[in-house]
Amino acid sequence: MRSWPALGLTRGQGLVLAVSAVTFGVLGFLPLFGGPGYESSLALGVLLPLPLAIVSARTSGPAPDGSIPEAFRSPWAALSASVRFACIVLSVQLLILLLHGLRAGFCDPAQGLVLFALGPATGALLAAVWGTLAGLLGGHVPRRGRDVARWLAALGPLGGILLSVWRFWSSPMVFAFDPFAGFFAGTLYDTVIDAVPRLLTYRAGTAGTLLFAVCGCAVVGRSARGRLELSAARQRLGSLALAACGASLSASIYFWGAELGHYQSTDTIAAALGERWGSERCDIVYASGIRPERAKLLGEECDAHIARHEVFFETEMRERVTVFTFLSAQQKGALMGASNTYIAKPWRREVYIQSDNYPHPVLSHELAHVIAGAFARGPLKVAGPLGGWIPDPGRIEGFAVAAAPSEDTDHTLLEWTKALKDLELLPPLRAIFRLTFLGQNSSTAYTVAGAFVGWLRAKQGPLALRSWYAGASVEAAFGGKTLPVLEQEFHADLDQVQLPERVIELARARFDRPAIFGRHCPHVVDRLLQDASAAYERFDLERAARDYAQSLRLDPSNFSARLGLAACDQRRGADQDALARYDTLATDESLTRVERALVLERMGDRALYRGDLEAAFRLYTEAERYAFDEHRARAIAVKRYAIDDREGRQAIIDLLIGAPELGSDFVQSSAALGEWTARNPELGLADYLIGKNLYSRGRWRDASAYLQRALERRLPLESVRREALRSSVFAGCALGDRPSAGAAFRAYMADPGLSLARKNGMQRFAQLCRLPEAQ
Repeated sequence: MRSWPALGLTRGQGLVLAVSAVTFGVLGFLPLFGGPGYESSLALGVLLPLPLAIVSARTSGPAPDGSIPEAFRSPWAALSASVRFACIVLSVQLLILLLHGLRAGFCDPAQGLVLFALGPATGALLAAVWGTLAGLLGGHVPRRGRDVARWLAALGPLGGILLSVWRFWSSPMVFAFDPFAGFFAGTLYDTVIDAVPRLLTYRAGTAGTLLFAVCGCAVVGRSARGRLELSAARQRLGSLALAACGASLSASIYFWGAELGHYQSTDTIAAALGERWGSERCDIVYASGIRPERAKLLGEECDAHIARHEVFFETEMRERVTVFTFLSAQQKGALMGASNTYIAKPWRREVYIQSDNYPHPVLSHELAHVIAGAFARGPLKVAGPLGGWIPDPGRIEGFAVAAAPSEDTDHTLLEWTKALKDLELLPPLRAIFRLTFLGQNSSTAYTVAGAFVGWLRAKQGPLALRSWYAGASVEAAFGGKTLPVLEQEFHADLDQVQLPERVIELARARFDRPAIFGRHCPHVVDRLLQDASAAYERFDLERAARDYAQSLRLDPSNFSARLGLAACDQRRGADQDALARYDTLATDESLTRVERALVLERMGDRALYRGDLEAAFRLYTEAERYAFDEHRARAIAVKRYAIDDREGRQAIIDLLIGAPELGSDFVQSSAALGEWTARNPELGLADYLIGKNLYSRGRWRDASAYLQRALERRLPLESVRREALRSSVFAGCALGDRPSAGAAFRAYMADPGLSLARKNGMQRFAQLCRLPEAQ
């Protein structure tokens, strides 16, 4: 029976068309799915192929009595009908996408349409072809051919997903190229996604598969009983040749998939990185551009972190851990799929990081995931319902954050969480310890989860924590207490934490931001900001300003874009235009006080460079009050110091500000800093600035010498002395010079102005470095 005779659709086809249209029509009201783009293409790629394949198999396969409908006696006719229906479905979905784009505003319609064409459109056509072939093959199975056709049709889309899941489980990969679904980036927090180049080459293989299938249908016929049979030789020679070309293209693309970036394995990634170092408990597989001494230090860090996490969780892990260390975020993204997101796979006992200075900022966190996997269940060795088959990101990340809190922060996890509570931004724990974790602002979710897990360990002990992570219910793990009861006790303890007002403002800037699911066009906006920043650094100001302006059209309140446009004006010499933008930003009531502090600092830089010392002092003083962290406050304090030090002023300007049209340059400024030291040998600020910059470049031996000289001389700012001691500890440990590192550690810990979070962080590092003073 025909449901829509005008379109020539069967009842099953009409049902697929209606349900898919309604489903995506509703889904499109979510911000990330409102128009052509990555998420909408992925959703359609998952939604459409399975029903299309099944309905195509039903249409082209045997009737319930085993006969073949006359209209589909020809395989070519059956294939044409299935492809025509797929085109109807795709046309309706494209119309829905465009209507949602008109409603919500288009992000990047050109790229969105390309993703639609290469993702769900091609996948839907492939599903229709696959389903048709399944229906044709069903004619060879007497009595059960209709059921066999349906199951075989479903096997294609479902098999593709299962293959991607297998590759995720059995290799370092987190991304996936699927013949039906298209491209899956694999991470939620990497907002800049550039899949098109690799998707183009991947779809060349799909085109080969389609050519093979279409030409195959052209050279076969069907008997009245549904069996396939070859046509006359003179009619099939050309089609057979084209089918062979298509099969060769598809096989070649698959064979060269690793080189084309469609998939990777442990062996291909190890070969691409090229180097390996083995420590006592860890294997460091690292890129050839990384220095061997850095790889050795990573091994020592890895060993120490594992030992400390075993103590924290009161557990033991006997297996070795592999640390894949990539040269850059770009290399990491190309090889395993997570560019700026650090990843661990506990079931493989592997972590994936990019190279960074010593100590590595996230290695401990990722290793905590692996150690927690030692007492987890399920195939992924993570916490979650159904024995870990459904991950609980709140527990997974909370355990890692509690075991490896940041060592470079002025405030503890409990202090940040208390600030969230005071700001009425603290989410309920039931929203943290389930999949809704992913819908929270990431900073908020990670902080609250880590604070609560750390609090639980202190109150209930490691054994209870391990039991909860291994799958026990909250009540079973924590003596019959429910999550709401524990939450009440947690809040009561938070109420005892005393915070200065400044922390509240810092927390508002850090946490009061929407999650990625609440943003409009996050991928396009963040890509534009990234491109604009790169263009600005290479002095392509026209391109930078254009990209900043385009990002503002999509996200009118974007602070980074507004600040970037002011910087472009300043660099191209339009000082008054830049000042007007800064003034507008500084008086914008919608900015957080921390954002306003960044604007005031930029205005102070402009005033200092132009010699307006009184204005620079006023602006820097106000900016320092609300600087986001100690590093930002220290940089502002150094620039403000330059106001009163005429001899060192130009050297500080050259290093920290630079000429508006050229920016700062360490080579140029280091000469000026050296001259400043020669004129004023009792002052250590120039030595500190040189040493700190050398340390950030991984030149630990030279950095250590300059930092030591700085500490032996007068340092006019307490924050500078504190950072010189901290960096000296790091440099000494990197060089294996534990006596000098120990001396700097003792002096640093004796600082009465040091926050509790800073003391705890340095104590953990000193244990990692095996300083006798920390034992």
